[in-house]
Amino acid sequence: MQSDRDSLWGKAEKMLHLASAVLLFMFATPATAQSGVSPVAAPKVADASSKDHIRCRRIATTGSLARKERVCKTNAQWASIARAGNDSAREAIERSQAIHNDR
Repeated sequence: MQSDRDSLWGKAEKMLHLASAVLLFMFATPATAQSGVSPVAAPKVADASSKDHIRCRRIATTGSLARKERVCKTNAQWASIARAGNDSAREAIERSQAIHNDR
């Protein structure tokens, strides 16, 4: 009985070592070697101040006190939106001043 138990433990130990070796080999082998595809270079990250850098903002949703929508645009697009808003506000002030000056 004792020798049967020892032989079972010996077989289980060998299987455990074999499974460990297979797992180690699987994780140590790069994925590109398995698929035959060359690795793709990571995209170049634009500097945060670059006009092509994408910046996301949380914008309040009209009609809701708590809901906000995530909007992502490039720095150039955000600058264009800011300029358009400033131009619109400037025109409104100039119209208001023109109306009050005509009185």
